[in-house]
Amino acid sequence: MNFGIALKDPPASRRDAEWQIFPYEGNCGDYAVTKRHLLLRSGWPSSALLLAEVVIKATGEHHLVLLVREGRAVLVLDNLSPVVTPLVDALDRFTIVRAESGTDPQRWTREVAAF
Repeated sequence: MNFGIALKDPPASRRDAEWQIFPYEGNCGDYAVTKRHLLLRSGWPSSALLLAEVVIKATGEHHLVLLVREGRAVLVLDNLSPVVTPLVDALDRFTIVRAESGTDPQRWTREVAAF
């Protein structure tokens, strides 16, 4: 999936929250919503698939990833990594700023533990 979208920053006319599913080229938000869409289409519940804004510790850059709950594990799908990573391990690379609420996707929260 990471190789299906050519990495490119969106034009200045496109806001950060205007992500696209299956674009030819896009940024981290486009990757995350496309992965979420594919998992939803495969039967995953939306409550187990949350978008999360993170800050990359090495650069200070804001970035979007997909958090996936599978049983008690929370996994991170990140276009900057070719492997699915447990959240506890990914926290070495970034800090979570906020994530979608598992009960209301219109609400974002800093409480990822409630996920």
